[in-house]
Amino acid sequence: METVIASLVTSPWLYLVLVLLILSDVYVPVLPSGTTLVLATVYAVTSGETVVPLLVTAAAASTLGDLLAFRLARSGATRVDRLLARSGRLSGADHRLRAMLRRSGARTVLVARFVPAGRCLVVNTGGREPGIRFGDFARWSATAAVCWAAYTVGIGFLNAVVFHTGWLAGAVSVVCLLALGAWFARTGTAEAVRASR
Repeated sequence: METVIASLVTSPWLYLVLVLLILSDVYVPVLPSGTTLVLATVYAVTSGETVVPLLVTAAAASTLGDLLAFRLARSGATRVDRLLARSGRLSGADHRLRAMLRRSGARTVLVARFVPAGRCLVVNTGGREPGIRFGDFARWSATAAVCWAAYTVGIGFLNAVVFHTGWLAGAVSVVCLLALGAWFARTGTAEAVRASR
């Protein structure tokens, strides 16, 4: 099994798969983009390769995916707003998230990047908020993408250095990624509740 994983994550097609996963997980958050990046990093380190191309690819694909989704959300804002207006709870949550983005957009986008499905919600809500300019969102997204890529590659790198074996480092890295994502989700949710009061 380890040999199969190693051949997959060291394949030249890895970068294409990684870009497609990261571009797509803005809409399908369950795609294993972070896990794939961690495993690719682990095997790059254990094979003596540099992780810089993985870092650059992940950050660029993440930013591009956000900006494409932002533009798409902006073009469909009226329809989505009408749908959300049918539910008081969804409409209220949408208004609170919009308020957070207007008040502290950079921080909200950064925290959302580490929360499961947070990227999807923030990008689509930001695209529908007329008070948020594309240029501002692009800066916030690029900063968040670099932080996310560095964090994810860093977890894979550290675990590869500590454990010196691909499968164990990969398993520990994925657990770290999920645990820290859950922590960010918890702190981000608490902040949203405080902001709504």
